[in-house]
Amino acid sequence: VDLPAILDKVPAALRDTVCHVLASLRANPRAIDTAAPRRAMEQSLLDAFKQANKLKQIKIVEGYKPDLGTHVFFGASFFLHRNHARTIHHYKRAIKLSEKEKAEEKTLPIDAWRVVVRGLGLSYEMTGKYETAKKVFAFGIRRDPEYCVFHYDLACALAELNDYEGALSELKKA
Repeated sequence: VDLPAILDKVPAALRDTVCHVLASLRANPRAIDTAAPRRAMEQSLLDAFKQANKLKQIKIVEGYKPDLGTHVFFGASFFLHRNHARTIHHYKRAIKLSEKEKAEEKTLPIDAWRVVVRGLGLSYEMTGKYETAKKVFAFGIRRDPEYCVFHYDLACALAELNDYEGALSELKKA
């Protein structure tokens, strides 16, 4: 299912509900008939939401807050579809929730955390926000200094900012 295309067609008042339902569908992918053509799936899903909303079968929960896994899932989906603004939104929230839940030991596994931080930094780079990307990769290095990919990504951001000495230094660390 083309997630960004679906969310772009959904009225703003229903977006959180659609996000929540789609996130729960990832646990049960057979809930959508994958043999159907993509457009038909999208349209039937939209029609189901519209019909369910009319029948009051779906309640829009005031103050609904997606959990950490939901933000990671949607961040990755939007990243794959090159929708960097929405990737940034979800990955920033995932990092914030991960930090908040760290005390409760419900944080992301290290590999997932690396994907989120890197995806956030790369999304900033793709939108031309190199200074912010530099900060994200530096944050990743502070938390995980042995992960060479953060050093490489920081080098790329520094090169975009014309800091070639800093870029070369990070490449040596990578």
